[in-house]
Amino acid sequence: NVMVATAPVSVTNCPGTSAGFSVSATGTGLRYQWYKGASAMVSQTGSSLVLANVSASDAGTYSVVVSGTCGAAVTNSASLTVNQNVMVATAPVSVTNCPGTSASFSVSATGTGLSYQWYKGASAIVGQTGSSLVLANVSASDAGTYSVVVSGTCGAAVTNSASLTVNQNVMVATA
Repeated sequence: NVMVATAPVSVTNCPGTSAGFSVSATGTGLRYQWYKGASAMVSQTGSSLVLANVSASDAGTYSVVVSGTCGAAVTNSASLTVNQNVMVATAPVSVTNCPGTSASFSVSATGTGLSYQWYKGASAIVGQTGSSLVLANVSASDAGTYSVVVSGTCGAAVTNSASLTVNQNVMVATA
């Protein structure tokens, strides 16, 4: 009779990597057919299935039907989840402010497991780990280049920067 010793295991991958499923079975005259959803995969008739260079379109449920000379066919399934790479949709925009006002920068990004870190120049700004940065009551000392590093589960971290210019208030030097 057909008996599955080890079933396929669900996996989560980054785009561009290879994903694999395998099944270990015992029985006489074993045959295998892999499916994605309800569709049989042409030429995928071995005990393992390898998907090269996966993308979001490869995500789904994969199953294998193991049949043999004796006993009923056995079906086992597992899922492939494909995470998203980090991609910045909207970068921060440079701003010019008057002293005492609030300045803000924001970034819009897509990807799986996103995290953010804002910097002024080369220094990380403690506690500024959201998609936006708000600077209250700006003064000349706040002027400079601000950047955000967006990281995620997949893909390289992306850095975008913008500048804050603080204008001077009108002052009468001599009466």
